[in-house]
Amino acid sequence: MIYLLTTLGAILLLFVKRRMRVPVWHLVFPVGALAVLGYTVYVNVVPYPTEGPARWFPLVAGGVLVLAVILVLAAPAYARRVGERIGTLDGGA
Repeated sequence: MIYLLTTLGAILLLFVKRRMRVPVWHLVFPVGALAVLGYTVYVNVVPYPTEGPARWFPLVAGGVLVLAVILVLAAPAYARRVGERIGTLDGGA
């Protein structure tokens, strides 16, 4: 999940918001990495069991991942506050 978020953040900063001058062909590397990651997740998660709680775990985990990505991309300040609150609840920084 961290790899996915950092790669999407790099694409956003470098190619969408143009914070640094980078040749457009460099977009091939993060997009290729995301394609490999997506294929790996598809191959390893899709053939899940048809009965029991193990059937629902990949769907729930994928849903949480999609919601987290949407939250971080749509409202970064809110995501930061949520992360700070979770850190204080766990006794972290």
